[in-house]
Amino acid sequence: MSKLSRYLPLLILICWFISAPAADARQLVEDDIETIMNNLFQGEELSDEELQLLTDSYMDLILSPVNINRAGETELLTLPGITPGVARNIVRHRNRNGPYRHISDLLEINGIEEEFLVRNHLFITTGSRQERFREHYLTRSYWAEGARTEHVSRVQSVMETQEGYQKPEEEGGFLGNPLQIYQRTRFTGRRLSLNMNSSKLPGEEPLSPISSHHQSWHAALRNTGSIQTAIAGDFHVQFGRGLLLNTAGQFGKNPQTSSMLNRQDRGILPATASRSGATFRGLGFTAGNRVQLSLFHSSRNRTATIHDDGSASFPVSFRAFRTQNELSRKGSLNEKSFGARVRFSLPGGYLGFSSLHTEYDLPITSGNRPDQIYNFSGFSQTGYSTDFLFNVAGLLIFGESAITDNGGSGYIAGISASAGPQTDLTLSVRSFSPDFRAIHGNPFSELSGAPGNERGFFGGIRFRPENRITLTAFADHFTFPAARFRNTRPTSGFEYRFVADISMNRNLHLQLQFRQKQREQELEFTNHLGRAERRMSSENRRSMRLQAEFRPQPTLRFRTRIEQVDSRSADNIKEQGLLLFQDLQIHITRTLRIDGRVTLFDTDGYNARVFQFENDFLYRMTNTMLQNRGQRIYAMFTASLSSSVTAWARYSITTYDDQILIGSGNQTIAGNRRSDLSFQVRVVL
Repeated sequence: MSKLSRYLPLLILICWFISAPAADARQLVEDDIETIMNNLFQGEELSDEELQLLTDSYMDLILSPVNINRAGETELLTLPGITPGVARNIVRHRNRNGPYRHISDLLEINGIEEEFLVRNHLFITTGSRQERFREHYLTRSYWAEGARTEHVSRVQSVMETQEGYQKPEEEGGFLGNPLQIYQRTRFTGRRLSLNMNSSKLPGEEPLSPISSHHQSWHAALRNTGSIQTAIAGDFHVQFGRGLLLNTAGQFGKNPQTSSMLNRQDRGILPATASRSGATFRGLGFTAGNRVQLSLFHSSRNRTATIHDDGSASFPVSFRAFRTQNELSRKGSLNEKSFGARVRFSLPGGYLGFSSLHTEYDLPITSGNRPDQIYNFSGFSQTGYSTDFLFNVAGLLIFGESAITDNGGSGYIAGISASAGPQTDLTLSVRSFSPDFRAIHGNPFSELSGAPGNERGFFGGIRFRPENRITLTAFADHFTFPAARFRNTRPTSGFEYRFVADISMNRNLHLQLQFRQKQREQELEFTNHLGRAERRMSSENRRSMRLQAEFRPQPTLRFRTRIEQVDSRSADNIKEQGLLLFQDLQIHITRTLRIDGRVTLFDTDGYNARVFQFENDFLYRMTNTMLQNRGQRIYAMFTASLSSSVTAWARYSITTYDDQILIGSGNQTIAGNRRSDLSFQVRVVL
């Protein structure tokens, strides 16, 4: 049993004691959270782990909302979809008319409609009537303000037997049972956050009845006078535009990119995902107001492959420990990190300077392929960056530049502006030299993860010709100056996306989306003389989507989608994919809701795969990838058993018409069907 697990009963008791008087704690509206997450994640090709990181990032904003009576224009821009012009109007209205009494007062501002409040009402607050001063620091009421204690238990399993459970352990079979178990206990308030969670993945063997391989904990203070944040335990760090340091997740390119480009610099944040291998573990704090100082130190064991010569591969995140071989790599590499940041608040914005030093107890090898020669190698890396964000006459200007001690450099910069009351524009450029590898960086880019070997230009526009129509489009052109995976020479590509949202009336909403992406790809072939040659070609993927959402009654919602995908590989192999689904959500009673969907899919192969975001339990997001031909059905029941207890049950089944095996390796299922059954219970005190 781990030392952390021994204190679980004490943590629960402390959380109950502190939160007992807080009967008016801020409650989360699950339907609203689902709508917000659905709009943000729709159509993104993100893994479950990436979705978890992004979900945690937004949940932290919900638990510590922006106070519209104190926030400046820069802080208001952290809200999803807000523009510089709207942020400026919020501050001007407050200065002229006094503080907002209710968030609905924002409807008096030009550029804000009910849609804005629907998307952001969980992220904003008007604050309390009175602010408590330092003499309250030692009183229970001070720390219990806005308090809530929550426990979540979840269990999930694949119903069919996978190959890994049939093989003996000595032959590489799974060590544990197929259950996936998740437990989280968290106390949150305006000034205090305590969290402990644990998860057992399918195939893993639990360490004890209450302990597993994946655990996370933190104790954090925030908004306590000059101390903005003080954390012990697991935490994320997001400085500047994320070029040097960003472990909190990053959205890919989507219709909200114009606002996501400047939604950064959230500082040191508590981490709540039990499998966040990219998080830090140690101590961190941010103090100051006009001049803010952030410092953190982290030391944790990471999972890596150790080579015969004593070197190690770069550590991986989100690793499962299901077999003896996987378990042997657990905690095989120690990583220490030291970071610092100073941020100066200036008229109209801020200027920041950051540094990060990371070192390992074993040397990291970069690999021998042409695309690996610029990867990080050695024992340590030190990087420095400077970033800025200014709002000048309604024009938002932002950027960051960074260097690492191996001589690599990179920068990202952009502008965002409102060109009239109906139009918002965003332009951004980025350039990361091939030898630039900020190992904890994750900025906006074509390639996710540590930035390097990329140049790009992004342009986005959001246009509202009338209240019921919103048109969003972006274009992104990128090049890779040096070799990348499966390529030995420079390559380039582009991506375009256009989205039209049309509200026909209060009950019917239509969305049309077009997307095209193309990348150059190097091919190897044999010429007429029998010699191997390499030539450059392009792979192309194009999709068209039409979706309709109809609410004939407040308790009933229908959602229909049809999507067509056309793909052409670099060697000119053409594939097509089709997705059609009918979605239903119905509130049987005030305490019982049913979500269901029937999906038909037909694709020629992986290159024409289709994606769909699915309704799932609170705090869990599912983005399902479908290929080949078949059907998928899921149903989810949400029941409010009392004011404090909510329960969920979900069943999904995918049937393939043209397969006799599903999956690969130890996860292979003999047959053409895969089904999942899961349950979750949430208790709020």
